[in-house]
Amino acid sequence: MTTTLARHVEHHFRFISVLTFLLLLVVIEPLAGLKVEHSFEGWIDRDGALFQTYREFTDAFGADDTVLVVFQLRDLLVTRPDDADSMYPRSYLDDYVDVVQSFARMEGVSGVMDPVEAWSRASGGLGGLDFFDPERLDANRENIQRQAPGSIGFLISRDLKTLGLLLFLDPARREDHPRIVTQLEQQWQKTGIPAHWAGVPWFSKTLTAAITRDLTRVVTLLVVAALGVLIYYFKNFMLVGITLLAMGLALAFSLGIGLMLGARITLFTLILFPLVFCVVLTTVIHLYSLRNKDGTYHFATAFAYILKPATFATVTTALGATAFLFSPQEAVRQMGWILPLGISIAFMAAMVFVPSAYRMVSGRWDVSGIVVKGGILKADHAAVARPVIGILLMVCAVGSAFVLPRLKSDANALHFFKPESELMRGYRHIEEHLGGLLHVELLIQSTTPSGLTDPVWMAQIQAFLTQVRQWPDLSAMAGGTDLSNMTDPAIKKRFFDASGTRMRVTLGFSQRTDYAELSQRLEHLWHRVVSVTAPVSLRLTGQLPMILAAQKQLLDSQVQTFAVVFFLVSLFLALSLRSLRVFILAVLANFIPLMITGALMVFMGIAINSMNFFVASVMLGVIVDDTIHLLHALAEERDLETGLARVQGALWITTVTVFLAFLTLTVSNIVPIAQFGLLSAITVVVAWLCDLYLLPFLLTCFGGRKT
Repeated sequence: MTTTLARHVEHHFRFISVLTFLLLLVVIEPLAGLKVEHSFEGWIDRDGALFQTYREFTDAFGADDTVLVVFQLRDLLVTRPDDADSMYPRSYLDDYVDVVQSFARMEGVSGVMDPVEAWSRASGGLGGLDFFDPERLDANRENIQRQAPGSIGFLISRDLKTLGLLLFLDPARREDHPRIVTQLEQQWQKTGIPAHWAGVPWFSKTLTAAITRDLTRVVTLLVVAALGVLIYYFKNFMLVGITLLAMGLALAFSLGIGLMLGARITLFTLILFPLVFCVVLTTVIHLYSLRNKDGTYHFATAFAYILKPATFATVTTALGATAFLFSPQEAVRQMGWILPLGISIAFMAAMVFVPSAYRMVSGRWDVSGIVVKGGILKADHAAVARPVIGILLMVCAVGSAFVLPRLKSDANALHFFKPESELMRGYRHIEEHLGGLLHVELLIQSTTPSGLTDPVWMAQIQAFLTQVRQWPDLSAMAGGTDLSNMTDPAIKKRFFDASGTRMRVTLGFSQRTDYAELSQRLEHLWHRVVSVTAPVSLRLTGQLPMILAAQKQLLDSQVQTFAVVFFLVSLFLALSLRSLRVFILAVLANFIPLMITGALMVFMGIAINSMNFFVASVMLGVIVDDTIHLLHALAEERDLETGLARVQGALWITTVTVFLAFLTLTVSNIVPIAQFGLLSAITVVVAWLCDLYLLPFLLTCFGGRKT
């Protein structure tokens, strides 16, 4: 069968080349609309109970698609430098009022909560008021508290020096939120007032911009790395160009088909790029590395020899990527079929398109001048070093087993950015001067019409909220019983629904607060203070809590997911082998790199998060590839040293290729992506050592030279 396929490629190479470009026309249209998207819906579990509570919450009080602009009060009162000498100098406050009014009229903005307006109502007007008069602070604070209960800590700091302008975005236009946020930023610049921004729409827009920049960097570095490897190895610029073209075509088909099927370009799409580059490069290298004993190259022979191990290797790589399918988050789950699709297309491009296009352009099948090197050590030195390196790797594996229990997890989406990034610096400033950005919504619901008006039950709810207010990590509280007697319908509407059976309380905590532990504290306190017979219930919701809860759920589920992927990859590996002994040794040699990488995470202080946890599953599928090629060669040659000599050159250069491909991800500004690239590169190096030194050493110990 393999010989027949090779002959089909040889006889129809022109048709294959032309057909590939004709099929490209099908995906051009969806690729033309390619854009990076990151709405919060993709990061939550839309089937979970928390989302159902959120739907009830938004139906009663409106969606909390908010953007927060934080600035210093003193900046409002400064006269603009360009108006200092005019007869009627203009202050930044004048520009602020104009911009806020433009925000209220802006399409896509459904509401504005202006702290300056609240301040003005409380103090009887801004004109002539000394905002920094210590004797007026307490009086102003009390006035504002009466005018807008709960605003202290959310929009006005307790020292009355920091303000937060709250903008409500239309939830029906979430697709336009990035554009709307950009317009808001551009309008704000007209005020000339320094500010820091926050809110889920702004975070999503910032994340989208970071991914776009990272895509450009990663693709550029991948092309440079591929050029370096291919030119060094093939010394044939025509084949190098065609291989790069195959990579581009594989990516175009993968992304185009994905977009046609409703997928979106998200944070996790970055992983597709190095995976496609790796599959194309490694397959082409294996295909053109095989030489006859006299050093000549014959395409049909090489194709027939490589097809089986390359197919098995591709399937295991695709199986490793299916780990994403088990995610509760749509943005993650879609990668469970996009990555296997891209891997399969890349394999077809390398095995069929590259040789066909090369034959059509060059007029021949063979490639001369390939440099085949076995690796760092010469063959005789490698044989001597094999037991030393093999034993050292096993010792490291045993040590890793004791270190792995110290590995920590971190499900905080806010840690996607580096501490020194502009976003994180702004968040720290807001939390230091205004309040915590982890906003948790409490939905208190009554099962009877009088549940929220009965003095007995309201007293218990008040006791619960009073104790919560005393928590040291709480920065602000708004709503609930503070507003029960409010007459302002605009304010009351945001905290009490029309039926009077639902009440909202908004809590502000620091980003450093563990949401899982916080939710347990709130529920425990509620059950301790509020009687079990009370006709009221408490549920937690909010956009950020949903994102954090979904990430925690993802981390918890990935333990079982990895077990499933490990079983599937191992099963497929067993089917490709005919020896139980060899299978067990191969599984051991591929599990050890994952253990060592996990131990290194402990020493490097890298916690498991919703991105780098996939290193285990994805890299398991990738590193098994070299094992399959090695064991296939050993089975064909039936001699350890002869089999190693046949493939170790290709294994060396493919390891360098995969290492460089994933190392490009370390330039990302997004911490989990950079960690994914670093950990993958480490795993690849350790796996190469296991394949070339540990596995042959184990085969020698448990089977002798012949295999």
